[in-house]
Amino acid sequence: MAAQPDDVRADLLIDRIERLTGMVGERFVRKAGPRRLDPDERRAALVALAELNDALAALEPLRRRIGRRIEGASASNQASLAYLRTARALAAGRR
Repeated sequence: MAAQPDDVRADLLIDRIERLTGMVGERFVRKAGPRRLDPDERRAALVALAELNDALAALEPLRRRIGRRIEGASASNQASLAYLRTARALAAGRR
């Protein structure tokens, strides 16, 4: 698989997390609790929970990197806005 940008990988992981959460939740809701699952359903639910745990663990570093990029972009945008305000104030003062 080709390298993907962090946000694309995060979207794929989020889709996987939603799918796994739905699978596990549907099994529990349908049977009204984990104790009513037959052995095969219990095993499938445990496998899905393990995959869910792995997906959540893989998402965490991506979340931090994406968050830093967003914070960096926000700081850059704030600096640009301050520059524009200063330029407007200077232009208004010259008139």
